[in-house]
Amino acid sequence: MLVSMAKAWCNEATRRVVSHGQQIHGGIGFTKDYKIELYFRRQKWMELMWGDADYHRELVAGKLEV
Repeated sequence: MLVSMAKAWCNEATRRVVSHGQQIHGGIGFTKDYKIELYFRRQKWMELMWGDADYHRELVAGKLEV
């Protein structure tokens, strides 16, 4: 249960950080010239492979029987 809670928090944190980074870089944040684009792709890949924050929250809720 603690792992799912940590994964949900980390997923939201990385999404927020990458989003802010792309906002700071503007349109160039989506090009392959800067690493922020790589971080965006990695974050999406991790979300698809290991589940997004909502998935992990549902696991925690199921364990708590809420």
